[in-house]
Amino acid sequence: MGRGFIRSSSRWPLAIAIVPVWIYTIIGTAQAQSIPLQQKLRNPINVAPPGTERDQADQWLQEGRRLEESGRLREAIATWQKALDRYQALGDVPAQGIVYTYLGGAYWATGRLTEAEDVFRRRLAIARDRGDQHGQIYALNSLGRVLLQRGGVRSAQALFDEALNFALSTQNRQGEAQSRDSLGLLAFSQRDYQKAADHYQQSLRASRRAGDPVMEAATLNLLGQLYQTQANGGEASKYYGLAMRLSRLNRDRTNQITAIDGLVRIFNQRQSYRQAVELLKERLDIAQFRENAPLELDTLQKLAETYQLAGDHPAARQTYEAAITLAQALQDTQRVARLRLQLANMEQRRR
Repeated sequence: MGRGFIRSSSRWPLAIAIVPVWIYTIIGTAQAQSIPLQQKLRNPINVAPPGTERDQADQWLQEGRRLEESGRLREAIATWQKALDRYQALGDVPAQGIVYTYLGGAYWATGRLTEAEDVFRRRLAIARDRGDQHGQIYALNSLGRVLLQRGGVRSAQALFDEALNFALSTQNRQGEAQSRDSLGLLAFSQRDYQKAADHYQQSLRASRRAGDPVMEAATLNLLGQLYQTQANGGEASKYYGLAMRLSRLNRDRTNQITAIDGLVRIFNQRQSYRQAVELLKERLDIAQFRENAPLELDTLQKLAETYQLAGDHPAARQTYEAAITLAQALQDTQRVARLRLQLANMEQRRR
């Protein structure tokens, strides 16, 4: 972590990768709880005896997660694909389902929706064949959300309804929360904000009954987003604040960052720049602890822009320069050009 950019004190150990909040509501819980790999892969079928090939596949699976945590998603995808090929050769179907879970989230995060749809369909098929109730609910929601993003509202609705009915019939509270969040997102996409709020509130009750703080924090963030979209800063702040406190308590860094981003937007709108800066420093802690350079770069840019809004031009200049140095190290030429332009414009306006 010794790159020498702007630092702030690290307050909490970290455990998970940064992924979009809406997909995190369905893939994040298992990651945040760090369920041991051997537990996930219990009762394999048609699997070769443990040995070098199995060990290598398991190592690739874990290495993919480490790459994801550091923001290197394309490398993570390539590594998980190697693990998938090896598990397929071994005939380990449960392990294939685990890889499809991670691949689907990574494909989504990199905008590869066709591939995301394909792997989520495969994940659903495995869950159905194995009678995996939670796996089916997860896959139905994941597939539905991809289809919703691609404009397939009716198809997504059918999948979400199926997932919710399955969750209710099996008294799967976590699955119910996932499915109600999905239905809330669908209503939100149609600008039916009251229906979205109703689904999110029901999701909160289900996640609390399930004892799932990750799902609860994700839904709180969705409520914050919902009210922020309606320009209701008071309600948005309340829900983002609840999500922040819960995610800090549970070291749930994905939801913590989502809450930070929502609150920073609100504080900047209110010209409460000192509070926004403190939250962005907290975001920077997370990125630097995880050695997630893309997240660190994004945070430095946001921090520089906030310093500029606050009129603290020396701090803004220093932070822009740090962001430019990091962008150069990442060979992100477009970001370098954008940051240099922002810095030049700021300096020009001061003359």
